[in-house]
Amino acid sequence: MNRQRIKTWAYKLSQPFSIDWLREISRQHFIFPFYHLVAETTPAYIRHLYRAPAREAFKADLEFLLKHYSPATVKDVKHFLQDGKNANTPKFFLSFDDGLKECYEVVYPILKEKGIQAAFFINPDFIDNRAFFYRFKTSLVIEKILQGLDKDLLLKVKAVLDISSPEDHELVQKINKLTNREENKLDEMARLLGLNTGEILRKEKPYMAMEQLKQMESDGFLIGSHSMNHPLFENITLQEQIVQVEKSMEFIHKNFNPEISAFAFPYTDDGVSSSLFDYLDKNEKVDVTFGTAGMKRDHYPKHIQRIPMESQEFAGSEAIIRSEYFYYLGKALLMKNQGTRK
Repeated sequence: MNRQRIKTWAYKLSQPFSIDWLREISRQHFIFPFYHLVAETTPAYIRHLYRAPAREAFKADLEFLLKHYSPATVKDVKHFLQDGKNANTPKFFLSFDDGLKECYEVVYPILKEKGIQAAFFINPDFIDNRAFFYRFKTSLVIEKILQGLDKDLLLKVKAVLDISSPEDHELVQKINKLTNREENKLDEMARLLGLNTGEILRKEKPYMAMEQLKQMESDGFLIGSHSMNHPLFENITLQEQIVQVEKSMEFIHKNFNPEISAFAFPYTDDGVSSSLFDYLDKNEKVDVTFGTAGMKRDHYPKHIQRIPMESQEFAGSEAIIRSEYFYYLGKALLMKNQGTRK
């Protein structure tokens, strides 16, 4: 049984219990939900990567969180770390990855109005729309394929990936598995499909501008690092990982004045070795790091796991938080609620 199916069952089994009871019994009082963007219509370059909640759905998420938790400040996060990641009062601290324009246009005004502080994790290479994230190309290519291609063009696209199977779903699966080291294949497929990603970048401007980020920081929001260009850390060498952290944190300190120096792993921290965490633990330029593994304890004192809030299976924050609590409790019974690394 896969993890998502288990979480679906965890949500169903959690129904007889209140959120407050689940929180108390698990002792997980401080939670860290995260999103990428909020949008009425998900852009094509994101549509096949994750689900973006609409404005009203996001507001409903916030109302649920505000009913059961207090919005945390950056100072609260600092105290949480200083207290050995223990908390006795219910709090939540929001964060948003990738530095997308909707964070400034939609999320920022809502959070400012409600007095909720949050962190925005950015990739320096993408600020001011200087480059296009390779996974956005993935979504654009898949969108075009799903709209339907004539037989000759489909064969040409498949040839880029050495696929001879007549099944189109195999093509989409293989495209989704391409890494940043195979971006040239995405570029070739985009060319065949008539996708000018440079023009899309110029016209749609997916990312926030530097001046917008500075304005958000001046209003009390935390700007942190999400690596230079969002590689999957499991697929790059330890030295490349260190360079991604060092260069991106240098950029943050040069251009911003963060109350706490924060780094959020792109994609996930799964598969990242203990060697990098040992390095980060001793690095004075990094005060805290964040993963995406949901509600889970982590023995590294500076590392915090966050809860993904863009679930395809659950609608709304209550269902997601419920499933996380019950899943956490189930793992605790099996003594598997703490991450391990090699």
